[in-house]
Amino acid sequence: MLNYKYFAGLVDGEGYFGIIPHKGNTKNPPYKYFFAVIKIVSINEEIINLLRDNFGGYKENRVFKSGSNSRNAYTWVVKDKETILRILRNIKDILIIKKKIANLLYEFLTHRRWGKRNLTKETIDWRNDIYNKSRQLNHRGLSPAETE
Repeated sequence: MLNYKYFAGLVDGEGYFGIIPHKGNTKNPPYKYFFAVIKIVSINEEIINLLRDNFGGYKENRVFKSGSNSRNAYTWVVKDKETILRILRNIKDILIIKKKIANLLYEFLTHRRWGKRNLTKETIDWRNDIYNKSRQLNHRGLSPAETE
């Protein structure tokens, strides 16, 4: 069993916490339905198998064409709400780099606005606000205004 401190370090360095619009949404915001996800990508299949075996989720294979400069990679993916909550409860206070996005994801999953029926405009707006905050926290690189 991997301990949570090692796991938190791995997630902090290589992981991704996301709030993703569900495919059943309309093509443009505001979206109604979202799902949470945790991912780690590695070229080391053994670590991905360890994560899957210790924490749940599943493995995706990313295979590139022969002759490509890219190496094959493996992704550990968790989308199950209860599994994500269990993971977050054990690592969110240990994280450094991804602490804000982990706390946002935890708020999203534990908030009373969870569900699919009779959604108010307030709930839809709240979900879209959380989604937009997650996109900002996951943004990499400089914004166009900062590149000059």
